[in-house]
Amino acid sequence: MSELLKWDLIAEESLKIHHSKQLYELPLQQSEILIRAMLRKDENWTKILAIRNQWLTDPLSQQILDKRFNFEQALLFITESDFDRARFFINKEANDLIN
Repeated sequence: MSELLKWDLIAEESLKIHHSKQLYELPLQQSEILIRAMLRKDENWTKILAIRNQWLTDPLSQQILDKRFNFEQALLFITESDFDRARFFINKEANDLIN
């Protein structure tokens, strides 16, 4: 589905299955899919922020976040204080990657 750019469906399905689990309870591939799919759609950012905050309360989940998802976590920290600035950086990164 990611190749078809169906990120909203991927995010919705992943969220249904994993919304109440700690990060250490998820297989690595599933956690990557959940986080990346949620970040692809603006309307899901509040949900992934809430999930990330839940994960930060657990030391093992926090350790996985720090080790495996430091870019995504940095992006979420930026968006908490200034969503427009984060959007600018995301667009800049995408343009740099394409060019």
